[in-house]
Amino acid sequence: MLRISSLALLCLFALPLSGQVAAPASADLIHQAEAASQAKHFSESAGLYMRALPLVRDFERAEVEYNLARAQALAGDRASAFETLSHASEDGYIDRKGVEAEPDFVSLHADPRWQPLLEQITVIAAQQDGQWGDATFATPYAANISDVEKLAGLAELWAQAKFGFSNFWHVPQLNWDQTYRDFIPKVLATGSTNEYYRVLRSFYALLEDGHTWVDYPEPMGSKMDRLPLETRLVDGHLLVIGSRDPAADLQGLHAGDEIVTINSEPAISWAERNVAPFVNASTTQGRNSHTYDYDLFSAPIGTAFTLGTQTPSGQQGTHRFEVTRSTPQDTPYFDLKFLPGNIAYVALNSFDVFMPRSNNSLITWNSADVYRNDTAAKEWDNHWPEISKASALILDLRGNGGGNSAVGDHILATLIDKTTPGQLFHLTRWVATYRAWGRAETPLHFPDDALDPDPARHFSGPVVLLTSPRTFSAAENFVAVFTQAHRGKIIGEATGGSTGTALRFKLPGGGAARVCTKLNSFADGREFVGIGIQPDIPAHQTRADIISGRDSVLETAIQSLSSREP
Repeated sequence: MLRISSLALLCLFALPLSGQVAAPASADLIHQAEAASQAKHFSESAGLYMRALPLVRDFERAEVEYNLARAQALAGDRASAFETLSHASEDGYIDRKGVEAEPDFVSLHADPRWQPLLEQITVIAAQQDGQWGDATFATPYAANISDVEKLAGLAELWAQAKFGFSNFWHVPQLNWDQTYRDFIPKVLATGSTNEYYRVLRSFYALLEDGHTWVDYPEPMGSKMDRLPLETRLVDGHLLVIGSRDPAADLQGLHAGDEIVTINSEPAISWAERNVAPFVNASTTQGRNSHTYDYDLFSAPIGTAFTLGTQTPSGQQGTHRFEVTRSTPQDTPYFDLKFLPGNIAYVALNSFDVFMPRSNNSLITWNSADVYRNDTAAKEWDNHWPEISKASALILDLRGNGGGNSAVGDHILATLIDKTTPGQLFHLTRWVATYRAWGRAETPLHFPDDALDPDPARHFSGPVVLLTSPRTFSAAENFVAVFTQAHRGKIIGEATGGSTGTALRFKLPGGGAARVCTKLNSFADGREFVGIGIQPDIPAHQTRADIISGRDSVLETAIQSLSSREP
């Protein structure tokens, strides 16, 4: 198995764990090298890696050299292992801790060349960090940071997007340089760090990308929460769906009641003015989902909202809610139940998403606040004996906001019986010399690894997927590969239309940001980022459905399965 560098590990929520994508000419050799290593034929493995090296692309070289060095060390060829590791570090493999912890390099530890090698990696890493790192911008939080810091933060956001953002094609009307200039007086006019970060969030919202945003500093985010109301825009009406907090008092509001006004202003108008300008989304449906589902009542603790409501029968009411620290109801990553006709229904609500340790998850996303797990994949394995005996399968991804694509791939592998193409990746590539030569900058295109069937397990029955605008990121990757496998129908609404790999960096005042650096598409080049993957059978819950507690989308899926020809 190819080892992945620390840089790649930062992006595991978007990249499969299957390892480095190899060029077709070298892929077979690399797979043979892996197989030989697993069979403990280390000299043979090293020879195969050596044959593959001249054929790999530049961005693959460091990873392949690292694995070659592992094979050489295990084969007892320490001199070659040291030479290869040195080349790997020069080509970009600078994870010193990973090298030190690598069990395959234990035989090198006592060699006098070991410490100099580690020092070489440290020096190269420091050089890279000095040129590309963000330490200079990572100043601490203060109630009102200096104008110099404010300008530096805006410049950092502008530069990271200008040279790294993968989706400028999606906003052709946006002149990014002019937008940067326009925001200089805006940030200088802010009177507090809180106000400054709202301006920064509106700046990055103009990129219209669901994987590109600004995080509040922790001292701000920790003082924010949301009202307990779960809401959604349904057929142009802002409806109460339920409660996020089972212990909360909803003041007599019920599912299906409409929120007509917010703070005496028409609700839709208020949301479009106060929430939508700060939402990062790639599609209309994604923007509506974030504006009206997730971000609508996110505010500092103590903020009051006065809501004018109307019941389905026309009875009007006024309700005053205040944002307090809440305890949101946990949604299981995996939920299995059997429906009539021996249909297995599986709600896959997360693919190893970063889970917050605090309630401000929609405001900040700092590494110290999150942890990871692969519950959905483990639960799939645990329940496989039951699932495998089902007559048909419904996979519900309507609430899956993403996570790690490897979790979804693990499940998908049991549903296919032949190798399925992966997606096509488009990476930003900035080569200054191209500009000097008068050449246009062009993205780097390459295919993701194909998905192989699980060799031991296969579900051969009919399968349908349920999707919505809340199907996002790694969950969309799942839908894309499922579509390419021609495995079944998609029922529901278009997905959120945003996935990719984001580069994360720090900002003055204790905040951070991320910019999407990779565009995903179907293997044949068809786009879904900025569009959403469209359902084969459109269906959505109406207000009447919400009032009655009816899941008409699920009913459509059941009907689709029952109407299949035997």
